Amino acid sequence: AKAVAASPNGKPEERGVRPIDRLGFDSPTTVRGSLSVVKAEMTSLASLLTALGKVPGPSHALVFSRNDADDFVHPTVRGAMNGTFTRKPGDDGGPRESAELAQREMTFSQALVRNAALDAQITLHAVAGSGPAHLGCLGTTAEATGGLALPFDGQMPALLGAALQAFGSRYRLTWTEAAESPSGRQPLSITTTRGGVTLAAPRER
Repeated sequence: AKAVAASPNGKPEERGVRPIDRLGFDSPTTVRGSLSVVKAEMTSLASLLTALGKVPGPSHALVFSRNDADDFVHPTVRGAMNGTFTRKPGDDGGPRESAELAQREMTFSQALVRNAALDAQITLHAVAGSGPAHLGCLGTTAEATGGLALPFDGQMPALLGAALQAFGSRYRLTWTEAAESPSGRQPLSITTTRGGVTLAAPRER
């Protein structure tokens, strides 16, 4: 790996406090301000990946994250989009509007980082979230590049160690298309009969 990045403003998990309450989803204005900070952080990460892509050879980026960006994609945020909340005269919306705003902005930011990693041919790995149902803001993004998404739990050190060993020996496969190949995107299947080998590839390229 050529770079290890950590969230600059990571915060410890506040047990018993819902993300939509901690992030102030009662006020879309407050949420909009927090999202602008997250967008700047994600843009910086995308720029870092682009710069790493200029270094010759296979590249990996490992991101540890525990901050607002992870809370903005928490399952409770998606749930708030379908919730019913009391309105007050003169307010600018509530949790539902904040959740819809967060969903839209985070989808854009995740796509920005994913495209930067794919364009730079960097395998992104993410350590974030609390379990399979919540792998942080970069979980699905990492998997799209062929990388790993691991939660912060007791098994993380062992899983991360095994992953580093697995990615220590890699082979780059290339192929040429026959002249009569059909146009457009076609499925590609890669298999092996060799034991103890893990095949990993980005879902998109």
